[in-house]
Amino acid sequence: MVELDHAVDFAALSDVMEGFLLSYADNLLRYKCILAINGDDRRLLFQGVQRLYSADWDREWLPDEKRGCIMVFIGQDLPEQEIRDGFAHLM
Repeated sequence: MVELDHAVDFAALSDVMEGFLLSYADNLLRYKCILAINGDDRRLLFQGVQRLYSADWDREWLPDEKRGCIMVFIGQDLPEQEIRDGFAHLM
């Protein structure tokens, strides 16, 4: 699981995720993410299996809810530190 305590830039997130999927999709069994995106008051739900994924806007963040990103990746032989490092620089 990767957690960020802040919202992220959509384009930067897309770049990291695309690179990750290109490199490791065959090892990636399932992934689910709840994401806070800069400039949007809604949660973005991102989920998939290997190369098949969907992204859907969800409800607005609640006033007392901490905005951030939670990403869970389930797979085989995934490079955990590389994944963490790839998402850690997102702002």
